[in-house]
Amino acid sequence: MDDLYNSHCLQRIKDNNPLATVLSSEGLFDFLRSMSVDEWEELGRDISNNTHLISIHLSGVLDDYMMTFLFRGLT
Repeated sequence: MDDLYNSHCLQRIKDNNPLATVLSSEGLFDFLRSMSVDEWEELGRDISNNTHLISIHLSGVLDDYMMTFLFRGLT
């Protein structure tokens, strides 16, 4: 999958798109692994503001360091 597709998937979460109910690392693994700390924090904010997500599966893409930024955005 290309970066445009990956960006589109995350943009739907940011836009609170009702069709974006699941965030999964499957298919986005390499893209998510290459995200910066700022992007992880932004994703945390986007998840926090999203009212349609019902499931998040980020297996294997987060280490403890990156997780702190994701959770910083969630709070």
